[in-house]
Amino acid sequence: MFKLTELFSKPLISIFDGSFEGVIKNVFFDKTLYKLNYLEFFNDDDEIIEDKIINVKDIYNMGDNAISIKNKDCVELKINNEAKCFNNNPINSEVYNANGNYIGKICEVLLNENFEVIELILNNSLQLKSNEILSSGSNLVIIQAENKVKIANFKTKKIKNNKSTDNTQIVEILNSNNSIIQEKLAQRKINQSKVEFKPILFFDKKQNAQLPQKITSQISFLIGRKTNKSIYSSNQVLIAKKNELITDETILNAKKYNKLKDLITFSV
Repeated sequence: MFKLTELFSKPLISIFDGSFEGVIKNVFFDKTLYKLNYLEFFNDDDEIIEDKIINVKDIYNMGDNAISIKNKDCVELKINNEAKCFNNNPINSEVYNANGNYIGKICEVLLNENFEVIELILNNSLQLKSNEILSSGSNLVIIQAENKVKIANFKTKKIKNNKSTDNTQIVEILNSNNSIIQEKLAQRKINQSKVEFKPILFFDKKQNAQLPQKITSQISFLIGRKTNKSIYSSNQVLIAKKNELITDETILNAKKYNKLKDLITFSV
């Protein structure tokens, strides 16, 4: 059994390649919040910053100081797996029951060795078992109330076809749709002739430029944490005091002086 928060900010290392792959910054569960599926990480040393993920089944071992994988083959780009990455990290999510009563806010999740949720721990010390969860979203978890319900009863109903439509109406609809389809096909040919290239974002590590919003969002999990030691630049410029709350400005300064790894390592 281990705590979910123990994963955040841990280094990810590849055994075969002998390389540092990045730092864990986020997690993705299944839709029912029953099992942890993926870990998301980033590597600030990469010239092109890309969100990457690994499936928890590819983890070789979770040590006290790092998470190890066998090799780089199990690393995937998040952009190629968006459908698998549900934005339902439960930490700091508010909890309500099905009757609309506020229960508390999640501050910790306990998991077993198979990465299955054992229980949720709330800020008011309440502990909720995984079988009490009805549904979860990006910042909200719904649990059972006293009157037990089935989540399937709340599923959106599909619109049934109207069987009373006569043959004349069907022909008219088909003819109308055919002209619309022809117009869309013609428009698609025009659009396909216009190729849009999106620039790849490169960063000069030696340039003390302000940290772009894209990078800030990748490490936004640091905001609100505290540093457990004072962090200085190589020329002794103070970046963050001990026990100081981390803000956007703190992250910008850490990036400016190449101390972002220190900020991640010594944040709690």
